[in-house]
Amino acid sequence: MENKGTTRNDYLERLNIVIEYIDNHLDEELELNRLSDISNFSPYHFHRIFKAYIGEPIGSFVARMRVETAARLLRSTDIPVKEFAYSIGYEVPSSLTKVFRQYYSISPADFRTNKNYTIMKPSQLNPELKMKAPEIIEVPPKKAIYIRAAGAYDSVDYSGIWGRL
Repeated sequence: MENKGTTRNDYLERLNIVIEYIDNHLDEELELNRLSDISNFSPYHFHRIFKAYIGEPIGSFVARMRVETAARLLRSTDIPVKEFAYSIGYEVPSSLTKVFRQYYSISPADFRTNKNYTIMKPSQLNPELKMKAPEIIEVPPKKAIYIRAAGAYDSVDYSGIWGRL
């Protein structure tokens, strides 16, 4: 039987493989089923685990990776936005401009010319954060009833099970 630490490490290893795949394939359509296959999780389980570990849904993560890649390319190259927009997954360069402005409140052209504008700000730690010590209470045992339901989420008759319960 594996312990939680081993499971956590296994999940992180699988997610890192997916993140590397995303980073190398930004120009492609990144479908949930393909990414879940890479991680060897079901699509539902993959989406839950990804959000729990990374802190954002997979779609938001991919969009952010594309925009952050655009920001790096704007600062480190002279390639026109029209040329690299396709290489990071945008079918129309104006879509990149629109998303870039939504994320950073500045156009790609203005970001490229304004070298003093920073979009990546360092994290601020809150040293004043104090947590109360947990309170441990004893709860007397209780009896519970249940009905086990197995199968795909969309094929189980939950209302019927609830009625039987």
